[in-house]
Amino acid sequence: MAAMEHVDTGPTSPTGESSDNARMFYQLQLLREEVQALRGAVEEQQHRLDLLHREQQERYLGLDRRISALQSGVPTAAPSPRPVPPSGPQPVDTLPRTGGTEADAYRNAYAMIERGELDTAAAALERVIEEFPNGQYTPNAFYWLGQLHRKAGELERARQSLVQVITLYPDHNKAPDALYNLGVVYAELGDAARARMYLGRVQQQHPESTAAGLARTYAANLP
Repeated sequence: MAAMEHVDTGPTSPTGESSDNARMFYQLQLLREEVQALRGAVEEQQHRLDLLHREQQERYLGLDRRISALQSGVPTAAPSPRPVPPSGPQPVDTLPRTGGTEADAYRNAYAMIERGELDTAAAALERVIEEFPNGQYTPNAFYWLGQLHRKAGELERARQSLVQVITLYPDHNKAPDALYNLGVVYAELGDAARARMYLGRVQQQHPESTAAGLARTYAANLP
């Protein structure tokens, strides 16, 4: 049998390999640019979230100070209007009027709080709860009723109202605030153990909420 002849095709041309490397380098550059763009978008969204978080905290603390001042008889200046962020969910307290009977009743009660008519506001909130027990604004009514009772020194009534929020409406946007204020109420009742429990719950269940930050600060100052 004749031996097979070996055909020398010469050295392999580097052109194909160089072309592949160039394409890979180009694709790598594109991926890097996409990663940088995504990183910038994430940072922008985080900045917007931080702004919304500070806005909500300022609003929450501002209203709390106004209720305290009104309860003690100290006049307060009306806060300057703040622009509402164009995106993201708005708190139910700032939504436009719906024209519904329940909405009107709740907003009238909330307006009384802002005007300092605290006793009248408490009665109006109780009417909202009584007339609309399964209404859209009932969780808010329970929450603000708890706040008014606490400011009036009626701690047991405040506790009962706030418990309704976290028990019946655990997924409502007032639940984190109710947990925090329930912890404060228990602290004022002298039950530090339960106070820490509720302050811890809001940090665990709603770690990104304004109430979680307030709870962390309040718990750190408990005896």
